[in-house]
Amino acid sequence: MSRGSVIASIQTDVTPDVIIALQHDGLEMIGSTSVHGFAVDLSGVELLEPDEFEVLLGTMEMAKLMGARPVLCGLRPGVVSALVDLDVDLEEIDATRTIDDALDILAESHDEARQDRRRSLPVADDEHQHETHDPDPE
Repeated sequence: MSRGSVIASIQTDVTPDVIIALQHDGLEMIGSTSVHGFAVDLSGVELLEPDEFEVLLGTMEMAKLMGARPVLCGLRPGVVSALVDLDVDLEEIDATRTIDDALDILAESHDEARQDRRRSLPVADDEHQHETHDPDPE
């Protein structure tokens, strides 16, 4: 965990077991802590099959449902090219080049969300706080 986010890093060949372990461990960490982000570092991945990527996308959706914003980082050019060539839906994916960039985005997103929550809190009306009730107005 770093800067309020779970970091899951795959630095090996991707197999179904690796993806399932990432899903299990990542979601467990999100569920047992109060993190706001889920960064998935794929910088060590040279090949990612479409079905493995679909499981990864599902994991990211699950993280989002649990309140952690997911961001992919470290995608290599060959992986990106293959995903585009295979027409994988990339519409809903936040992605960055490095883990540091992902953590920066997640920290900014968290700060913005906190500011939005503060703005939406009801503000006491000073004008009405100082009024006294006169039971016998003339």
